[in-house]
Amino acid sequence: MAWLREAFLPIIGIVYSILYIALTVGLPAESTIFPRTILTVLCILAVLIVLAEYRKRGGEAAKAAPPSQAPLVYGLAVVFVIGFWLFGFMAAAPVFLAAAMLLLGQPVVRALAVAVLLPAGIYLLFTWTFGVSL
Repeated sequence: MAWLREAFLPIIGIVYSILYIALTVGLPAESTIFPRTILTVLCILAVLIVLAEYRKRGGEAAKAAPPSQAPLVYGLAVVFVIGFWLFGFMAAAPVFLAAAMLLLGQPVVRALAVAVLLPAGIYLLFTWTFGVSL
């Protein structure tokens, strides 16, 4: 049952998604299509995480990251919110992603690739698909 501790947050995500989708049943489809889509994808990914943790761990607990990194990541999140407010998404997101990934030990090339490509993809999704400027 040690794998359950690793899957706690994904299980919370599953429960939240199901409750939110259930609470929006009577609302107009135009106002709920995007949140329902995102939460359905979140629910599916959370189920996949729970199953992967169960298979990978086979009942044994995973080694957690050093707790000293958590305050730094929270600090980065605060800096991201301030940067988002001051400079916008396209300036704050790459800096936050690169810093967080490097702090958590990801290779430099991967961190920089994700820091550039993910915000660019989100920007294109919102501007082209939804017509919302970031």
